[in-house]
Amino acid sequence: MFKNKFHVISLIVALVMGLLLIVAQIPSTHTAPKDLPIAIVDADQSDASQAIVKQLTSVTSTGGKNPTTIKWSVVKNKTAVMRAMDKQKYYGALVIKAGFAQDTMSLTTTNPTHPEMQVIINQAKNATAAAGVQNALTMMTNKVGSAMANQVLRKMQALNLPVSAEAAQNLLQPIAVTTKIVHTTTNKATASAAFFQPIWMGALLGTVMLTYAQKGLSHVTKKQAWLNKVIEPVVMGLLHWLRDSQQLNLHMLF
Repeated sequence: MFKNKFHVISLIVALVMGLLLIVAQIPSTHTAPKDLPIAIVDADQSDASQAIVKQLTSVTSTGGKNPTTIKWSVVKNKTAVMRAMDKQKYYGALVIKAGFAQDTMSLTTTNPTHPEMQVIINQAKNATAAAGVQNALTMMTNKVGSAMANQVLRKMQALNLPVSAEAAQNLLQPIAVTTKIVHTTTNKATASAAFFQPIWMGALLGTVMLTYAQKGLSHVTKKQAWLNKVIEPVVMGLLHWLRDSQQLNLHMLF
């Protein structure tokens, strides 16, 4: 069997394609990313905003039994965050805008201004992880808003101040949260399929080469024939298993 160079080359091609399939599906097996780098910017530098930074950075994981862990970085300003994202340093960032504390105090007045936060998502670093980061940061801002509204209401009750219908409405969603996506990957939605197709075609090429190599063996010993019957089904079975596993993972991802 191994005296036929074409046969040996075809086996090598098939095995290499199988290894490429394994490498291609490795990212889909890590369902819970660890130590996701996320930045937070406090542009207000008030007691209220600093308390929020302390509260949020104490949250280092999100999820159930297999949580995603977060690695926070406090950054001086938004410009520094954007530069870092250009270098693919962060998956996302949360910016507490200037005037946050002052705007919070205005919520119970006749001329309220909602305090602002901005969620920045770096989609190009990893689109799947970025979507998870966006959900996590949005959930965090909602919790901060609820806690802030309860705090304002408690202070008003302590001072025996009436809560107008307008003030109550403002406190339902006290924080104005905007989301900005940078380095978008919308024009690469089919990238996974584009990379998968040539790999699978390469595996098919290995199959064809094996078939022709088998036909080219005109004189084989019993030992060589036995090796053919043992090795080739193993290789082809491995390739078919990898194909099925890859298709399942792609279905789960998309």
